[in-house]
Amino acid sequence: MYRTKIKQRQQQEQSILSTSTITISRNNLRKIEGRQRR
Repeated sequence: MYRTKIKQRQQQEQSILSTSTITISRNNLRKIEGRQRR
């Protein structure tokens, strides 16, 4: 029981990290595009 709970928690943390990194990369891409347009 305990080990499965830890695995589930780790998977949740990894999914949250991946989604946050995707949003950050998108924001960075937008900033780069804005600099190139100028």
